[in-house]
Amino acid sequence: MVAHTALSGTAARRVTAWERMDNHATLRAEHNRRMAAHFRSFADEAHDETLRRRLLRLAARYDKQAVEAMQDSEQHAQERRLI
Repeated sequence: MVAHTALSGTAARRVTAWERMDNHATLRAEHNRRMAAHFRSFADEAHDETLRRRLLRLAARYDKQAVEAMQDSEQHAQERRLI
C-alpha cells in the first residue's frame, strides 16, 4: 500500500493507506453514533407519535451504519494480517 507522510509536531511519520482506512472507518462510526443519539434525543422530545417513530427509525439506521463501519475496519485489519 502507498504510504503518506503526516507531520506530528516536528517529527514526520509515514501513514499507511491501511491506517487511513481504519481511521476513516472509526470516524464514520463515531459520527453515526453521534447522529443516532441526536435523533433519539429529538424523539424523546417529540409530541407527535408519527414523528417520534420516524426519528427512532433514523436513529436505528445510524446505529446500523456505525456497526457496519466498525465491521469494515475489522475486515481491513484481517486483510492486513493476510498480506
